[in-house]
Amino acid sequence: MRDHYEVLGITIHASVEEVRSAFRKVAREHHPDVSSAESSVEVFLLAKEAYECLSDPDRRRTYDQTLAHQRKIDQNRRMGDERTRRRVQMASEDRVTSADVLRMTMLLNSHRFREAEAVARQVLRIDGRSAQAYATLAEAAKVRGDLDSAARYFAFAAQYAPDNRVYRERSVQAQEALDRRHASSHPDQMQRNAPIAVGAGVFVVLASSLYVVLAAEPPAFPSVKPIAAWPLSLVFMLLIAGLSVGVSLSIGGFLDVYDANRGSAVMRVPPATALGAVAAVNFWVALAFYVLVGATQNAFNASMSRLMGGVAAALFVLTLAAWNLSSEAAFQTFLWGGNLLYIAAAVGWFVADSLKR
Repeated sequence: MRDHYEVLGITIHASVEEVRSAFRKVAREHHPDVSSAESSVEVFLLAKEAYECLSDPDRRRTYDQTLAHQRKIDQNRRMGDERTRRRVQMASEDRVTSADVLRMTMLLNSHRFREAEAVARQVLRIDGRSAQAYATLAEAAKVRGDLDSAARYFAFAAQYAPDNRVYRERSVQAQEALDRRHASSHPDQMQRNAPIAVGAGVFVVLASSLYVVLAAEPPAFPSVKPIAAWPLSLVFMLLIAGLSVGVSLSIGGFLDVYDANRGSAVMRVPPATALGAVAAVNFWVALAFYVLVGATQNAFNASMSRLMGGVAAALFVLTLAAWNLSSEAAFQTFLWGGNLLYIAAAVGWFVADSLKR
């Protein structure tokens, strides 16, 4: 309900003359002798009551005190309603948190790392001790090759869930991988190893291609349509070239610690494992999958990018070598040769990294 000041359209500090002037203005428009509208009667009576109260100093003083008290009561009620609303909202958010934990896991398993990180940070704003949220951030950081962040987040996850053995193991593993990276990334050592290792890798790939050309063997698998034009020498040279790519890049310091890409505390299948499985079926599909996820989810990993690039370069050279046998052999090499190259390169990476320990 409007108070007397609102009825007359004046402020609480209005003078007696302003009160009188405001009442006259209402009366000229709504007095029963002037207006026959039913609503005008109520407006005029309210204005008359307001004028009689506010034009009398004693009545106005009592009314102002009552009005101030009522406004204070209304303000307290609004503040109480706001606090209640906030408590309900916070309780609702707390209930959502358990569902968000499940959502984080689902997003990670579908390789939607950007969204998983966003949900994890939202959960941490509500509960700063959520071990699952820290583990999610650690997994996303590990996918990108950010071992510093991965080790830190896994440490938080293990701290806030001390009974979780997996978090403890991943925390130790991430820290060990980080320590090994620092130990093997000395600038002087990399400067010495990189040219020699890459040069040796390029030499092996070129020598393998040359052997395929000079051997000029007949097809060894005529009944297997996808590789019907492949000679046996091409299979062996693909494996040798792949091994040389993995070994040379690892020794040259272009690939991270192999253990950094192994295992997961949250995901059923780590991205590196999934990528290897797809590459075993078709390298180009794996490459397209890697580029798509990396571009959309901020998930490019420097080591994996270099490994994929090395395999693609070796495949191009061996495809040219196969062209000297036949166009069919070249096409089949380009289409399926990456499968063997990638698997062999991953094995070479693992072997070289193990020898560096």
